[in-house]
Amino acid sequence: MNDLSLGILLAGGRSTRMGRDKAILLIDGEPLWRRQARTLSSLGAARIVASRQHDQPPLPGLEAIPDDDADLGPLSGLHAGLRLGAGPLAALLAIDMPGAGAAWFAPLLAAATPARGAVYRNGNYFEPLAALYPLAALDAAARRIAARTLSMQALCEELGRAGLLAILDLPATLRPSAANLNDAADSDRWGARP
Repeated sequence: MNDLSLGILLAGGRSTRMGRDKAILLIDGEPLWRRQARTLSSLGAARIVASRQHDQPPLPGLEAIPDDDADLGPLSGLHAGLRLGAGPLAALLAIDMPGAGAAWFAPLLAAATPARGAVYRNGNYFEPLAALYPLAALDAAARRIAARTLSMQALCEELGRAGLLAILDLPATLRPSAANLNDAADSDRWGARP
């Protein structure tokens, strides 16, 4: 049974290194936001929302949820999504991780339960921007935002210790999928176009 009820697309970054909104970059003629939303849909997410800044235009066909604050980073988008209360599980996916498709999420879904999400550890670091979070992570996210301790790495560590995240080693076959699309050089590697 798939307990995934919500897909949260992190698409609210300022894209300063890229110089343009990454969400509208084209890969194989398709806007990146649509590619990522399709991935979330393929996982069985009943509802897909896009976390955006208040001054960013909405993405066509996606429900927009405003970030709490322009300077809170990805934790703000996760928090805003979990506040919707759509539990039990939410898939979080960053706009700039185009390699994190259904194959990326399959082992995470297999390890998750309604009360426990799943995240990869890639060497010494987590891959928190393409992971599954339980609704129970809302309290930890809210506390961290209130304290302005915004590290997603620290959040994953805390949730893992609390039994709210299964931690899986990132399989070697999926390591190339962790690559980000941050600047013009990355854009060339992915074949992304304005």
